[in-house]
Amino acid sequence: MGKQESISQADNSNDPSLIPVALTAGVQDAFLFGIIIAIVGFILSLFIKRVVVRRPQ
Repeated sequence: MGKQESISQADNSNDPSLIPVALTAGVQDAFLFGIIIAIVGFILSLFIKRVVVRRPQ
């Protein structure tokens, strides 16, 4: 996604100075994906019903 997109937009895709830019774009994509997963997990956790365990006496 980000890494390939950054390199494909460059004039010379073999330029070594593009590696940090592409790496940064890839890391940003990974964090964005992680945040989306965390938000979905948080929203789903709001709908989980708590179980009340009654102990026999």
